[in-house]
Amino acid sequence: MDTFCDQCGSKCVPTSITTGYGTTNDGRKICFACCGKNDLASLRETGNSQNIPLYLQKRDGRLSVTNWPGTLSLPVFFSRRSVTNWGHERTDVWFLLDDRLWHGYHVGHGSDIVHCKRTKGRRK
Repeated sequence: MDTFCDQCGSKCVPTSITTGYGTTNDGRKICFACCGKNDLASLRETGNSQNIPLYLQKRDGRLSVTNWPGTLSLPVFFSRRSVTNWGHERTDVWFLLDDRLWHGYHVGHGSDIVHCKRTKGRRK
């Protein structure tokens, strides 16, 4: 049985490892393209990634901040590694969204989750 996106109506195409859609808290099925649009809208509205999981991904030697299906990808232009006072590795990253400067941080090795927040800085 085919599954269609409850937001845009397109067919959700499963792969060998995914269902082809995400599910909202109220049970609606959303295609990965709409997931990216919704995650982007949430970042713009709230100014942080508190409501959505974002991930620090390294591909071809370059870092980016992405959502799970990869339909939102924000290239990192600067990163810095350090160690926390607990001895965990910490990676700080900076990226642009709508000409606004964002900062994110990732701690440890147990997950790829990055916590992000819009700063007061703007692109010059």
